[in-house]
Amino acid sequence: MARPSPGDRAVTRAKKPATKKPRARVAKPDVPDEIFLGDPEPPPSKPKKSPRRSRTARSPARAPSGGRLQGLSPRARIALAVVGAVLALFAITFGAFVFMPGPGAGKLVEMEWPKDGTSGTAATKLSDAGLINSPWMFRVYLALAGGVDTVKPGVHLLSDDMSPRTLLRRLRRTPGGATVRVVIPEGYNKFEIARRMHETGVCASRALLSTAGDPSLLQELRLGAGDAEGYLFPATYEFLRNTDPRDVIRRMALESDRRYARLFDQYAAGLADLKATLGFGKHEVIVLASIVEKEAVVDDERPIIASVFLNRLRDPNSRADRKKLQSDPTSRYGCLMQKLASCESPDGKPTSAMVHDPLNLYSTYAHAGLTPGPIANPSEKSVQAVLAPAQTRYMFFVAKGGGRHTFSETFDEHNAAIRNRH
Repeated sequence: MARPSPGDRAVTRAKKPATKKPRARVAKPDVPDEIFLGDPEPPPSKPKKSPRRSRTARSPARAPSGGRLQGLSPRARIALAVVGAVLALFAITFGAFVFMPGPGAGKLVEMEWPKDGTSGTAATKLSDAGLINSPWMFRVYLALAGGVDTVKPGVHLLSDDMSPRTLLRRLRRTPGGATVRVVIPEGYNKFEIARRMHETGVCASRALLSTAGDPSLLQELRLGAGDAEGYLFPATYEFLRNTDPRDVIRRMALESDRRYARLFDQYAAGLADLKATLGFGKHEVIVLASIVEKEAVVDDERPIIASVFLNRLRDPNSRADRKKLQSDPTSRYGCLMQKLASCESPDGKPTSAMVHDPLNLYSTYAHAGLTPGPIANPSEKSVQAVLAPAQTRYMFFVAKGGGRHTFSETFDEHNAAIRNRH
């Protein structure tokens, strides 16, 4: 074909519209012949990409604010708003109730939770005791927190300034929290220990006294006595507040067993001698040691006081009244155990009627021999004094002031000592 002349090309370009440009042809690459040999499978066709739509076309139309409520009537919207406000107010009020301190100023309150107690009766008892302001809210809280079955039955020691949350933790006796340091002095009896435990918030005094005579617990601890008195070792302890009274008794009794067992091993010969001459076992040693504990003030007199009591019990030539220990503290303890007319005293000191009353089973003026049980919880020093007493012939002693005593072998010497002390 003959090529057009430059002039013809110019004419041709002039005829084309100015807006259209000729497409440039892309040269195809030479493909080797062998690529077409055989029956090759056509390449998998790729789906054609749809042209990109605009954001408006691609995204669904957004519902205007409050779209879910558009179908509700104005009255329904108002009702829903009121319900939401009420629920929010209840949540705030309920939260404040759970964590708000109790209505009181910190007074300790004993409350017994029965084994078959319900949330209703429990809330009523707490309210009647002045521990909570709203019984029904406490019932709701108790139900949400696990129910009444999570509460430990028994006597609990609570405080009227505790929040409902703290009250429930105490009623459950939940482990953890700060401990209370309790110091039990040597010679304290169970009544004094119970008072100390109550004052420090460890457990209720009434519950501790009742537990001290629990036969099942005494058998578990193998005390061989009808009461834990004498086996609540005087020492410094740490307890959680509102501890189960049984755990308090266990802890103190196990400490006594550990301390006294060492003394019985160390003074095995003394224990054997007491058994041979007086028929004493370990319990009788503790009984006499408790009397020595209440009579002695200074340590160096403990073995001497023990010797006086043992001399009275051992002397085969003594009259019946000489075998009486005649210790004032024993009569005072009897007045704690029994309600007797003779126990009335204007100044709390022992009277003649008190110490000589035969109805007072602990009076060692009215009854010969040892008391029915320990009158206190003795120290190791008093137990040691009974197992290894001083070798004396003293039969009497009287206080002379300064925590010390005058010791005498005869009754005449004793009367003279009484006259000379004034």
